Amino acid sequence: MHLTSLNLTNYRNILSAEFVPAEGVTILHGRNGQGKTNILEAVNAFAQGRPYRTRHEKDLLYGIAGTANGEAVTPDKIAQFTRAEAEFVSGDGKTTHETMVWAADGTKKLTRDDIPARPADFIGRFRTALFSPENLQLVKGGPGQRRAFLDLAISQLDPLYLASLTRYNKALMQRNALLKSWRSLDAASRQSLQSYTPVMAKEAAYITDKRESYVRQMSDIAAKIYSDMTDNAELMKAFYRGRRSEDEFSMLFRDYENRDVDAGMTIIGPQRDDMTVLLDGVPARQMASQGQQRAIVLSLKLAEGEISREISGEYPVFLLDDVLSEIDAPRREYLMGELAEGGRQVIITTCESEIKGDKIYEVEKGEIRERE
Repeated sequence: MHLTSLNLTNYRNILSAEFVPAEGVTILHGRNGQGKTNILEAVNAFAQGRPYRTRHEKDLLYGIAGTANGEAVTPDKIAQFTRAEAEFVSGDGKTTHETMVWAADGTKKLTRDDIPARPADFIGRFRTALFSPENLQLVKGGPGQRRAFLDLAISQLDPLYLASLTRYNKALMQRNALLKSWRSLDAASRQSLQSYTPVMAKEAAYITDKRESYVRQMSDIAAKIYSDMTDNAELMKAFYRGRRSEDEFSMLFRDYENRDVDAGMTIIGPQRDDMTVLLDGVPARQMASQGQQRAIVLSLKLAEGEISREISGEYPVFLLDDVLSEIDAPRREYLMGELAEGGRQVIITTCESEIKGDKIYEVEKGEIRERE
């Protein structure tokens, strides 16, 4: 699988751009704030169904921040729509064309080969493995960031998981709404609460089983990558503890009913679980340096790509934003060598002019041009 073209109109600080990456390594070079990350965000939106840096798609409009590329933009000059078009080829040679249009009035139109689509329809068709500075939260952040990482990575490979997660979250939201609204525990209220147990227990068992299996597989691959990256000087490991059977979850939801009522929310279940990352046997969030955090996350992302290839037969497109900063020379050399092999398509942003790639684009003030 590889991206063949990306066209952007009125996307953040980019008025108009056409981006045609190499099938191997493509470098996006330029100073900070020029639009490199905007290109990666747009590519990734076609894998995730939405831009990862904002929940408010109106933020994508050119000039919405009041400035564009250092110049003031008056309200009447703010773009009324943002458009992103992508074309990609899968391993069987099939070409797919997808379009996302977000309007200033909050509406959006998504299509695949000119057929209307929903955001969820994009997940799993075009796959990416994204590294961004925000991904350091996988090590030092809270459980929510790690759950989100697992959910997206698994959903890109397993549509049944995405459907199960959607059903669970819908039931969880409705159950929590009841818990927040109650003032007393009458018989009718108790019965309403218990009516959510069967579906939530069934889906929770499926979700936690898939998460634990994925983390176990990912940990084995990432541990080897991290060990190679550090010349066997350090050992990392990841694990997930939360897997339970449907019967066990049914019992837990019943046992926790009174505590849920007191808390006004459901306090047990996959929405509370976490993935733990260890470095030399110690939680990495407690002791990993900035460079070690980057190396850990890179190992997890490379492992994500390997699992994707094993299951689907194809690597995802690797999107690496500012990946080379704060990584020492041996780890950088290992990473660039690894990425250049095996048929991976990789898009890297960097401020460093000496980085080599099959194609290099210069990005300045929202404009991109291929370096000759």
